[in-house]
Amino acid sequence: MIIKSIIYFTQVLAIVFIVLFIVNLLEKYNLFRKLINLLGPLPKVLNLPNEFCFAILLSLISPTASYSIISRFKNEYDIDDKLVLASLILTSPFTHLCDIIRLTIPIVISTLGIIAGTYYILLALLRVFIRFSIHLVISKQLSKYSQFTFSINKQVIYSTSREQTYRDVLLKTLRLYKKIVLRFGIITIIVLLLTCFGVFDYIGKFLSKSL
Repeated sequence: MIIKSIIYFTQVLAIVFIVLFIVNLLEKYNLFRKLINLLGPLPKVLNLPNEFCFAILLSLISPTASYSIISRFKNEYDIDDKLVLASLILTSPFTHLCDIIRLTIPIVISTLGIIAGTYYILLALLRVFIRFSIHLVISKQLSKYSQFTFSINKQVIYSTSREQTYRDVLLKTLRLYKKIVLRFGIITIIVLLLTCFGVFDYIGKFLSKSL
């Protein structure tokens, strides 16, 4: 249990660091702005900043990477917590869709066959659509009266050398990364302690008796 938790802890933190470093590097060279501008009308439809819309779509590939980007902009810019919550709410259906694409489709088709498997997948996709519609309504209500203006549009001053640029990006990444590691580490330790002392088992038994 502890070894698996440590491996998971390491994998998550590795993904977070890589994503933060890449985003900071792209921003340093003004490439992140060009990337998120490709989203078209999506930010207006979701009523969210371009950066958060990009993070939501990224949850199709990696929810951890998505959360890392949201955390990065939340910590660097003065962003209303309602916008953060609205973005996180919308990542949930996309994460579910990611699981369907990566896990459900191969297993269902191979075990149930093409016809039955296809019907099951269509029902699963319908659930995702309904879930997304509900989450979208909630998200738009949360972000309805929130004002967001990111200073990412400011002109980036380039360093005199590539080495200095990479060093600046690395230091900027580490400043936020240390906060994330500390929070994630504390939460992980608390969960492990509660698990070792059987707190979750006790809660599960208590709830099963109550129901």
